[in-house]
Amino acid sequence: MLALEQLIQNLPPKDTEVMKKYLLLFTDENRHEATLPLKLFNYLLHKRKTATAADACLFIYGSGRNKQGKFRKLCWRLKQKIFDCLCTELNYEKKEMLDEMDWAAFRVRKKAAISRLLFFHNNASEIARQLIEEIISESKKFEFYETLAEHLDTKNWIYNFKEGEKEFDKIVSEAGFYRECHRANAKATNYYYKLIFVSEKNAGNEQKVKSFLKKAVRELALLAEKTKSNKIKYYLKYFELEINFRNKDYKAASQTCSEMLALIFNNPSVKRKHRIGITYDQFSRCELLLGNFEKAREYAAGAQKIFSPASFDFSISQEQEFYALFYGKKFAEAEKIASEMLRTPSHKELGELHKAKYIYLHAHALFVQGKFKEALNMLPEKWHDAKNNTEWETGLRIFRIMLCIELEMQEEAGKQTEALRKYFDYLEKKKIPLSPRNKAILAWLRQLATRDFDFRAFNFKHQTLKPEARWEFFTPEIIPFHEWAEHKKMRK
Repeated sequence: MLALEQLIQNLPPKDTEVMKKYLLLFTDENRHEATLPLKLFNYLLHKRKTATAADACLFIYGSGRNKQGKFRKLCWRLKQKIFDCLCTELNYEKKEMLDEMDWAAFRVRKKAAISRLLFFHNNASEIARQLIEEIISESKKFEFYETLAEHLDTKNWIYNFKEGEKEFDKIVSEAGFYRECHRANAKATNYYYKLIFVSEKNAGNEQKVKSFLKKAVRELALLAEKTKSNKIKYYLKYFELEINFRNKDYKAASQTCSEMLALIFNNPSVKRKHRIGITYDQFSRCELLLGNFEKAREYAAGAQKIFSPASFDFSISQEQEFYALFYGKKFAEAEKIASEMLRTPSHKELGELHKAKYIYLHAHALFVQGKFKEALNMLPEKWHDAKNNTEWETGLRIFRIMLCIELEMQEEAGKQTEALRKYFDYLEKKKIPLSPRNKAILAWLRQLATRDFDFRAFNFKHQTLKPEARWEFFTPEIIPFHEWAEHKKMRK
């Protein structure tokens, strides 16, 4: 009962109206029973609290006595009618919600069911044969390889055997090739998802991740050449892009993004709005890392037009836009989008960790505008789930020290610096790795503390640091510490 109620109440408004019209088709003024599915539909649609089966049964029949069996059948009939309605041409406006590829998959399955019914009803039906040809043609276009091979077999067994052994063997070979294509696509998809596990498992071992990526690229290149599949080419480009990012070759990454977009726009088998949005986000990242902040913002804004405002991907594209504005020195606009990120419906679904990150970004937008007190007041005492997010907890502690210094709370800044040293000692005892960058910042802070945080006589030699200790984008160190310190030194 609960499942049926949820199904009805979660239908989009357009689907609800279509469903009511559909149920009216089954209403016969001479048969009162036929109106009951619509009556039950409306009851469950407008029920404010969870309906019990007994309550609904009483509403429908006026009595619950000896009606339980009839009521169960009514619920089953209503559920089947909802499923039928969702899959009818009456619901054609759903096409706007789907990518062309998904709509094609729906059409192909529907034609497959109809062709089968027609054939067994009348095996001489020419329409059944036409439908099979349409299924084969559309499956080639959208690379539905499994369906394609299946219907080539059907065509061969039912119709083509009359054409002779040579023609029969030709179709057998063609169907075999497309089964190989299906297996190759499954392999490419598995590589795509396996990357997530490999990256998480080897978070501290970049070489292992790169080794996996290179192996995937080699194999996907061979599969793409063998099958000519655009789906496999898409995954190949995705892995090439990942390698470019990890090698910090952002020009090559930008070029790969261009190739991915061309592939997506020009091939119906890979054209998905979601993929376009993801590629725009990747483009935004490339342009940001290349220092082209306005272009980075444009791509991030383009991604937001594609994603649902309540989705995880929309939040990611908002973050991208925030970084583009922030590093492009459009701080007031960055503050505005940070506020929007905290109001967006998605952060509630994403959990406390993302909410903490949005607050942290917002505080940085306030900081660079000199709103130090506001920034300090909105910061939490510690990072959400600090035990599992030591890098972000460290970033939070350093940022709080910077705020104390700006507010001329030298004594508090000294206490916080000592607390940071003890925190690092604790992490080392627990054998939790510390980044060379954070160690360098602590060293700077401890030396500043001995001078009562007087920046004038202190030299921040960022260029002498080892590469692994240099500042990088997309870390908890939103404001480069050395740049802030040198700027503060100049102001003094």
